[in-house]
Amino acid sequence: MLYTTKLLDEFYQDTRTYREKWIDEFRDLAVERLGEAVRGNDYLHLIGKCRDLHHRYSSEGDAFLALDQNAPQAQKSYYLAARAGALCYDLRRAGFPYYQGKWLDHYDFQKLNINYSKDGILANHRELTLAMTGEDTIEGLLVLGRYEEAQRALPPDPEDRRLDDEVDQCKWAIAYGDQKAFDKYLQRRIGVLRRQGRHNPCILDSWGLALVRLAHQRGMTCKVKVLELPWELLEDVPAETAGLILPWEKEVREIIQQKKEGCITI
Repeated sequence: MLYTTKLLDEFYQDTRTYREKWIDEFRDLAVERLGEAVRGNDYLHLIGKCRDLHHRYSSEGDAFLALDQNAPQAQKSYYLAARAGALCYDLRRAGFPYYQGKWLDHYDFQKLNINYSKDGILANHRELTLAMTGEDTIEGLLVLGRYEEAQRALPPDPEDRRLDDEVDQCKWAIAYGDQKAFDKYLQRRIGVLRRQGRHNPCILDSWGLALVRLAHQRGMTCKVKVLELPWELLEDVPAETAGLILPWEKEVREIIQQKKEGCITI
């Protein structure tokens, strides 16, 4: 039985109500705003609009998995989220700014790969995942199964301060194939999420699930049985992508190409 709490159960019902009433509307709004940025040549906000669309599809994936236990449908949403995430990375590499609010945000996409690559991992789409991680990051090396290289890029001690949090420590455990450490840090992460629950409840930890997926690829298991990690639902096959089209992706990629050719200045 998956361990839960009264607060999580209450938020579970709130999330179901939100999904039924608002999730489609918010996704459609994100699509509309990205379209406005494309049509208006608003290059300053392109990354932000793609990022918003990424979050909307990623949230849909979480809802399909947590509320419906529908892994194939969740994978489709994660796939579209990953495509939007890959657009963010390609826009950044092409020199487009990431503008948030009234200032330029120096968000370190590479350092925080897992915020986007998790969706590619959960969609079982290696190419899309690597489009965000590259092959020279810890996530990229784990996706490729190059564990010795990942070990050399990591400190020898999982408690080293250079590892920022439990997610980094779980990646360390996967690189080293340390099952005991993986369960320890994954359980610790769930504890952190639950302590934050009154301010930001989490009924599904897609970051944790992506780590479980990478651990399975390493031949490891997951012994943490909690509501936030329904890892038994994870599909071993890639997402069914036939007919799936990310709105405005073609147009954004044309803009990226124009920037590379020097036809666009910012």
